[in-house]
Amino acid sequence: MKITKKVFFITTFVFLLTTGLQAQHQHIEISQIVKEFRDGVLTADQAYTQMTNMYDNGEIHKCAAPLHVFEYKYKDRISPHLIRRQKSQSSGSGLATYISPGGKFEFTYETTGEDGVPPTDSNSNGVPDYVEEAGLSADFAYDVLVTNLGYSDPIPTGTTYEIFFLDMGFYGFAETYSNPGGPGTRIALENDFDGFPGNDDPDGDQLGALRVTMAHEFKHAIQFVQNGFSGDSDLWAEMDGVLAEEVVYDEVNDYYNYLGGSGDIFGDPGTTVIPGSYEDVTWALYFHEKFGSDFWPNAWERIENDPSGLSFLAAVSEELNARGLSVRKSISELYLWHYASGRESTPGFGFDEAMNYPGPSIKSFINETDTSFSATQSLNRLAADFYKIDLSEQEPGQVSVSILATTSTLEVSLIFSLENGSSVQEYYSVASNQDFLIRSSVKWNDVREAGLVITNVSGGQSVNYQYSVFSSIPDEIVLEQNFPNPFNPDTQIPIEIPEDQKITLEIFDYTGRKVTTLYNGEILKGTYNIPFDAANLASGVYVYRLTSENGVFHKRMTLVK
Repeated sequence: MKITKKVFFITTFVFLLTTGLQAQHQHIEISQIVKEFRDGVLTADQAYTQMTNMYDNGEIHKCAAPLHVFEYKYKDRISPHLIRRQKSQSSGSGLATYISPGGKFEFTYETTGEDGVPPTDSNSNGVPDYVEEAGLSADFAYDVLVTNLGYSDPIPTGTTYEIFFLDMGFYGFAETYSNPGGPGTRIALENDFDGFPGNDDPDGDQLGALRVTMAHEFKHAIQFVQNGFSGDSDLWAEMDGVLAEEVVYDEVNDYYNYLGGSGDIFGDPGTTVIPGSYEDVTWALYFHEKFGSDFWPNAWERIENDPSGLSFLAAVSEELNARGLSVRKSISELYLWHYASGRESTPGFGFDEAMNYPGPSIKSFINETDTSFSATQSLNRLAADFYKIDLSEQEPGQVSVSILATTSTLEVSLIFSLENGSSVQEYYSVASNQDFLIRSSVKWNDVREAGLVITNVSGGQSVNYQYSVFSSIPDEIVLEQNFPNPFNPDTQIPIEIPEDQKITLEIFDYTGRKVTTLYNGEILKGTYNIPFDAANLASGVYVYRLTSENGVFHKRMTLVK
């Protein structure tokens, strides 16, 4: 949506966010500007000028953490005459104040003039309904984020948090300012949200925008008190702010406006999520929905309590490890959730609101099997390629995939929609510099359609790979090495059965004591991946043994906790 911006000069400490496709386009350009500055291609003055020119372009914006952070971090390297000294609060003659019902927020407003809020006062108490709603929204955001979820409180005891309204054509911003003994930030909110993008709030677009903006900007206030926008976690602040919108006001869904453009997971195949911005909110939502509402408060607490400046992705990894979870599998599943969205949504799997998302951007459609490798593909760091498999004719045998990669940072996940209406998801860690063969337990004849997601779990390097999708039928019994190995605590044991028969698959510790029986009974010919959960076992070497009509086979595996 393209709307002429109201005439208004903003503080350079504003957080901007362009809506829709224009937002995606600007995010890519800002990232490129920052990269060129860090690479020494641009000076601080050049980068700052380019960024401010971009944001002063007549579009509706919401939050520009890159501009705020750039000036905050590099103000000593930016020429003073470039830093704009502009109005950051209402200054009209009709200013009034209002304290939120919870007593923690002080609002400054006026009902006339350029920055005036809608004057409607339905309860005739002398305070505009719009301001009262902002007070309720601020209190609710505080209760959810600080009281319930346990985020750090940005409001020192005995003080109030300052919020004001401006006619700016922007959703809002948080800015740092000198306030000894009080909060180190304050917030500005748009004074009427007239002409802004729509949302799903049952009380209307205006109140929906006001509510989520309050939650978004207050989360920035929390971020600042936690780490002062230091390290690299500030680069992910916009993703975190939009996550707060959804966590506090789930029914509003203003974030739908930012999904599916160029430069995000849904819009472009292979787009890196680094650094996470507003359009990457679903990346953060995965962890919230999958592992619980305490995941992100715990991760941010790790950042806050690490004096060495723990990186954002390191905090995510530490939190996953603390829960006994695999970082690689979690990231692989995260991208599989993104595949299973929109038109590809799968009942019982993925995001709570998956059906309302744009759906995956398919890199390539696979409509026939082929044992030959594809052309070399390049995949960015912390990104995924989505392939849809929809065969024109069913084939006998097992679904099989070969991957040839330059590094060991690839994860492969498969999602099958079966003819019987159910779905199956599978995950594999790919070895590098060899033909890594995946033999799924799923038969082609049972598949209605399938998705192949190839994820680069590295946060630091891209990877080249080739793939092939084909059918295989085992001609002899095979017990393969479990994957991953070493593992903690989950792994899978691949077996190939050439004919229907009875088998037993057992686990023994290194002393020969049987730990558990994973399978004992009749099994149809085919390829299987038998899951093994060792959460209740101690670290060490274990032996898995397959007893069949064709003989006895065994291999070792290592559990590392």
